[in-house]
Amino acid sequence: MNKDIIPLLMAIILVFISMGMNLFMDAKLDGTLYIGIGWLSFSSCFYFINKKIYLFAFGLTLIAGLFSLIDVFYVSLKFGVGSFLINPVFIFLIILFIIFNKEVLKMLITAKT
Repeated sequence: MNKDIIPLLMAIILVFISMGMNLFMDAKLDGTLYIGIGWLSFSSCFYFINKKIYLFAFGLTLIAGLFSLIDVFYVSLKFGVGSFLINPVFIFLIILFIIFNKEVLKMLITAKT
């Protein structure tokens, strides 16, 4: 198994936990979670179709989640930095994304310049 899929799988697991909590524990899900599920599904499809588009789409998904525009977990952990709300779950996912895709990201950055 490629290690580059680990951040994506972790985000999908968080979505499944959220859906399970909604089904079995009556946890209320908000619109940002549904939007996050859509963006995550879109990114997941590109993992198998085109890795470069996947890196871009999943990176944008993580950045949108970092600033609380979307969510993938039913519990919304946020802290404020100025007027921005930062989600620590997405900080963790971004760090994993960069660690496991370091070589590919480095090639994409050097190919563009």
